[in-house]
Amino acid sequence: MAMGANSVGNGRKFNFYGSQSDVNGILGNEPLPPTSFPLSVSKSSSMGDIDYPHLLEYYKLAYLTPDLVHYQNAFASPFFVDNQIIKLKSINILGQVYYGNNDITGCGSYVQSLFLGSDRSTETTFTCQIKYIFIHSFTPPSTSPYYEADSTHHDQHVFAFVNWLPLLRDKSQEKNRVDICSSTPSLLNYYSILPVHRISLEVAIANHTTGLV
Repeated sequence: MAMGANSVGNGRKFNFYGSQSDVNGILGNEPLPPTSFPLSVSKSSSMGDIDYPHLLEYYKLAYLTPDLVHYQNAFASPFFVDNQIIKLKSINILGQVYYGNNDITGCGSYVQSLFLGSDRSTETTFTCQIKYIFIHSFTPPSTSPYYEADSTHHDQHVFAFVNWLPLLRDKSQEKNRVDICSSTPSLLNYYSILPVHRISLEVAIANHTTGLV
């Protein structure tokens, strides 16, 4: 497993086990393994107006349906994305438990996500911190090329809303297979909507020092 670097707050830098590069291809949905259930859920709530546009954009791109509209314009079209979500306190994926900070004191899990490259065989990893984990119900309209009339596969999605940690050009720890990441997360966008089946493992963090006095 590659080692990398993570950083949070006050300009401090930390090391983590994982790696980070350009975020691509965060689209698609797969059912959770049976070990994930039952889920520990809270009551339904409204997704924040800052985060919601990223969820809307995610669905537009994931299902090739640019005509989807904001929930505030639901009266104008049957093809809208609801803003109601159910937050999860945690989720168990293949024996590993992941947490969001859920707007309380403490940090959400730092995780490594796994993607296939454009050749569908090369594995690429990215590192992020989970803000919160949530369930959202959505069925693509019949105009979508991904619509399946006889399937409920797309009805319920489980996502992590994440902060991506951009990789710095610091090569000082390259021989130790450690990457150094910025203390400032990437700007939020639809990439922040991460299907939980993309999560590979949790990463450990530790203080990173340059050896300078």
